Amino acid sequence: MGQFIAEREVATLTEDSLIEMMVGRKLEDQYPHLDNAPGEIRLKVDNLCGPGVNDVSFVLRKGEILGISGLMGAGRTELMKVLYGAMPRTSGYVTLDGHEVVTRSPQDGLANGIVYISEDRKRDGLVLGMSVKENMSLTALDYFSRAGGSLKHKDEQQAVGGFYPSVQRQDAVNGTGDRPAFWR
Repeated sequence: MGQFIAEREVATLTEDSLIEMMVGRKLEDQYPHLDNAPGEIRLKVDNLCGPGVNDVSFVLRKGEILGISGLMGAGRTELMKVLYGAMPRTSGYVTLDGHEVVTRSPQDGLANGIVYISEDRKRDGLVLGMSVKENMSLTALDYFSRAGGSLKHKDEQQAVGGFYPSVQRQDAVNGTGDRPAFWR
């Protein structure tokens, strides 16, 4: 049931006083206002072109969060894949911390600290026939591989060990850890 808090003239209200009446406390302590000057440039993209990407430029500074938005087909996904190296760059420049970065493959992207997280992780981010544990170790296959292509399972188990106990607990509850990443 609702509760009467206050009656005020609109002209006397501030955004902060209205919020305080709504939540029952001041939010200054929880969300203090910070006067942050823009940081140094971390990522600079100049005239980037590739499949579905035409002449994109932007700057990202330290401390900023950049959101890329648009309708389906607008090129958001393609832009990220070109930056990461999963799609070819046909022209343009990418500079990370003052150094030009060329990403011709996802390995180049990872080596430069650029990652791509798919918007459809079921379609693009998992190998559905592999177990959760195996999917967890996919990004480090070079580390787990022996000459000839076989895997060092002990090293794999140790590497995912920090996360794998929670997967094992989940497996005990509903059988998911060593089963395929997607099953019905």
